[in-house]
Amino acid sequence: MPRRARAPRAALAALAALLVLALAGCASMPTSGPVRAGAAPESGEERRFRVEPVGPAPGSAPLDLVRGFLLAGVGVEDDFATARQYLSADRRGTWRPGARTVVHADGGPELRAEQAGQQLVEDVARARGAAEGAPAGGARADAGPVTVTITVRVSGTVDDRGRYAAAPPGAVEEVRMLLVREEGQWRIAEVPDLLLLDDAAFTLSFRSYQLYFADPARRFLVPEVRWLPDRQAAATTLVTELLRGPSPWLAPGVVTGFPADLPTGTGTARSSVVVADGEARVDLPQRLLDADPDDRGLLQQQLAATLGQLPAVSAVRVTVAGGELGGSRGPVLHRDPAVDPAPVLLAQGALVRLRGGALVPVAGVPALGELGASDPAVLDDRYAVLAAGRSQLLLLTQGAAGAVPEPVVALAGAELTAPSFGPDGWVWSTAAQSGGAVTAVGPDGRVAQVGAPWLAGRRVLSLRSSRDGARVLVASAGAEGPERVRVDVAAVQRDADGAPALLSVEAAPPTPWLTTALEAVWVDEASVAVLGAPAPAAVVADGALAVQVLTGGRAASLGAPEQAGEPVSLAAGSGRASILLAGADGALWHRAGSRWVPVPGAAGADPAHAG
Repeated sequence: MPRRARAPRAALAALAALLVLALAGCASMPTSGPVRAGAAPESGEERRFRVEPVGPAPGSAPLDLVRGFLLAGVGVEDDFATARQYLSADRRGTWRPGARTVVHADGGPELRAEQAGQQLVEDVARARGAAEGAPAGGARADAGPVTVTITVRVSGTVDDRGRYAAAPPGAVEEVRMLLVREEGQWRIAEVPDLLLLDDAAFTLSFRSYQLYFADPARRFLVPEVRWLPDRQAAATTLVTELLRGPSPWLAPGVVTGFPADLPTGTGTARSSVVVADGEARVDLPQRLLDADPDDRGLLQQQLAATLGQLPAVSAVRVTVAGGELGGSRGPVLHRDPAVDPAPVLLAQGALVRLRGGALVPVAGVPALGELGASDPAVLDDRYAVLAAGRSQLLLLTQGAAGAVPEPVVALAGAELTAPSFGPDGWVWSTAAQSGGAVTAVGPDGRVAQVGAPWLAGRRVLSLRSSRDGARVLVASAGAEGPERVRVDVAAVQRDADGAPALLSVEAAPPTPWLTTALEAVWVDEASVAVLGAPAPAAVVADGALAVQVLTGGRAASLGAPEQAGEPVSLAAGSGRASILLAGADGALWHRAGSRWVPVPGAAGADPAHAG
């Protein structure tokens, strides 16, 4: 699902943060700039705002110039043309800001300037507490180059393919720049190939997109989230990345209609995708005419779903060497499968649904009160619960006309995780203590041991299938350090019979800022929610137990209900508005705008949606 545009209030708050930063740090810079609307929004979306960056002011001192350069990093639309004005003539055309983006905490970086081995103190530097005894006055034009060192507290980084990686609490990065005199003005002659943005600027300038692939059965489109600059050239970048294929962790669990050896340095990857009058035209290499018709049909659906996220695109036309791509066939794949908005939960020993604020009993299933049932799961008319102190997984089939089938013990183990159905009927549940594998029960009752090497010696907290079945969400806990709590989206590699065989994940710790997690659930095809506590030093929050929503590695805190008992379980259907919290006392809470409000007259435990 495409990431919705920021509401004007949020965008203007971020804009205000940027302007305050400019006012605080740039005495001789222009302190305001025009605000312009972004591309036309999709139907029902709010309009996006972004800052129009300004170029260097004549006579700017070195620190002023560097601060202006950093602020100009929000100017993504024109390939950072304004930011390049701050660079020397030799560096202006070679600087590659897309190679790496460093996202840092709001509040401004720390800057230190030196010339001829001495620290410089300018008015803007003195306001930030320059070292005692540093020489007064600004840089001298006749004393040689100036070195500026920038220190930031890092929230995360984005690589050259748009993949976001969260940073551990307290992570710090230093960036050095060399300034020289050029035509009577200070200009930046040496700067790394990176973009340095605070969280507010990143929110204004980047957005999350999905690249779409397919599950091996070709039933569902499967997304991989990328964070890219929010600009018209995003269409070309998306197609280029789609041709390059999924990231290594996802590749074993998906297929694509594009040939693996299709060169990305020629053809589409070198030219632009043309968008005009709502239509995106993508011209592909001639060799695709030899592709299997099913693959041609798949790649067309991949392109349509991927480019369809752009507000300016309402239709996608695929051509090959200028001619129409014909002869395509294959099934229509589903994207972000819908789920029943009524979660299933337990109330007074019975399986119920929460519909319209009322608890409605599920007919045709046995009473569960004497079984010590917990943690229900659902897929159509099939249910699963844990029983006997979480040592048994029971499968329930909804009967008709008064017939109530007996529960079936499908799995036994110590401290089993809450069950989760995949769309193919496989039920995922595993013993909490992992030896490097998890278990899943097939529709025919067979139990698969699914390899998960990174889980060896860890405690599995939560295990949930995505609604496309190509991925699972795994929360686990281990030893102290960046991997104390991991919340991984893992690709599911299957054997020739379609049974899950191996899980693959990114090697880097995905959530180094988390210290506690109780549960993790899918919010939609591209986002997950975690009920957990970040480290006190983390950028994302202040250490309190709260709901964190992660999209492609980047987290946003939704907080937790005020004046309520501590929440103990979490559920989500489709979108943030569907998130439901349950407390130890049975109280239920849901989202109403930006607040948590109680569900009146309803009490229950362990709510869950499909997946």
